[in-house]
Amino acid sequence: MDFFKEGTLIVMWRVALRTVICAAAFVLAGFLLRPVARTALSADGGRIADGALRTAAGRGAVFEILGGYRTLAADFAWIKSYVAWTRRDAAACTAAMELAVALDPSMKLFWREAAAITAFDYPHWFAGANREKLAKLKIFYGRGALKFIDGGLAVFPDDDGLLIQKASIAMANLDDYRIAEKCYETMAVKPDAPVYILRRYAAILARNGKFAKSLAVMERMTGQISADSPLKKTVEEQIEKTRKLLKKSEL
Repeated sequence: MDFFKEGTLIVMWRVALRTVICAAAFVLAGFLLRPVARTALSADGGRIADGALRTAAGRGAVFEILGGYRTLAADFAWIKSYVAWTRRDAAACTAAMELAVALDPSMKLFWREAAAITAFDYPHWFAGANREKLAKLKIFYGRGALKFIDGGLAVFPDDDGLLIQKASIAMANLDDYRIAEKCYETMAVKPDAPVYILRRYAAILARNGKFAKSLAVMERMTGQISADSPLKKTVEEQIEKTRKLLKKSEL
């Protein structure tokens, strides 16, 4: 056997062995976490066991088994969460998403989409046509979703995508514009903050009754809008409206 063939066979053997080890590790990880997945939600679908998977994974066994294959295993876990999502299996979906972010915290997509699914999909799965139940579940799952986002922000502080998602969830699920204001303030203080961030921040400030601050943000924004932009006139009208609200609030 020549060296080329021998080397090729060795490489093929190593690849095959690594694939088998990774697959076996992932299956074992799934087996170890199956009891946690079953308890992630209560029977009525109303409660996520906070940090259940992180508690289990924190024992070290799963991560030690996966070793350098954690990123690949995280992708598998995310695919598993998608399959569970298509079946509206919130317990399995939550368990898989928790596992994915625990295995690969560097994936912003996992944090952002896990929060969106929790906040915007779960309430409708369990509420049906019951509006009163939907309102309660939106609050409950909104709080759970913010935990996902805060986990992501612990890894990626001041990330615009995560902050925008957090603000959206706070407003849509919790009717909490104070959280939204803090999120947009973090983004707006950046020297290169884009117009759409400044505009949303100004609107939220006005919504929260902070007209003077909103006015200052809009005036800062006008310098970034070209004279021939259709947005120029809109912003000027908003500035005038905010000035009137400010005067009225000072009476």
